[in-house]
Amino acid sequence: MFHIRLQALLIVLHTTSELQVTSCDPVMDNLYGILGCHKNATYEELKRKYQELVLINHPDKQRSITLSAAFLKIDKAWKILRDPEQRKLYDHHLTQQQLSEQPLIYAALSISDLHWHEDSSNYSYLCKCGGLYIIEHSEIGLEDCYVNCDDCSLIIHIKSDKSNF
Repeated sequence: MFHIRLQALLIVLHTTSELQVTSCDPVMDNLYGILGCHKNATYEELKRKYQELVLINHPDKQRSITLSAAFLKIDKAWKILRDPEQRKLYDHHLTQQQLSEQPLIYAALSISDLHWHEDSSNYSYLCKCGGLYIIEHSEIGLEDCYVNCDDCSLIIHIKSDKSNF
């Protein structure tokens, strides 16, 4: 049985020094992130960011190989995102990629929604596939946790009940 625990949500600032762009959003680690914009940025916002980055990273301004590579990435991002058709295709690809990386959460539950088994000292919950989610009593604590079904790829989210601790 494979358990995924949510211990704490840490937002880590990821600075890509070669691009001089700071991104703390995993969604922005893409062409939008290269330009320092969000996915819903307007054409004008994308253009302004592109122009700012080109001024900083242009090979004529900097003699660094790393900055030349950054310039190429910035230029590639702009060429794709400035064209409405290419941007639409890229957005579709990005959305599909994000959906494929997200777990399929079947239900968000509290401890009171689970079935307690005195004899085995664990909780269980029936999956829609007929399989079981089995959670040891010691695994439930102050933190939320995620548990995989034994038979399929669905996951349940067990919300912590901090008032009981």
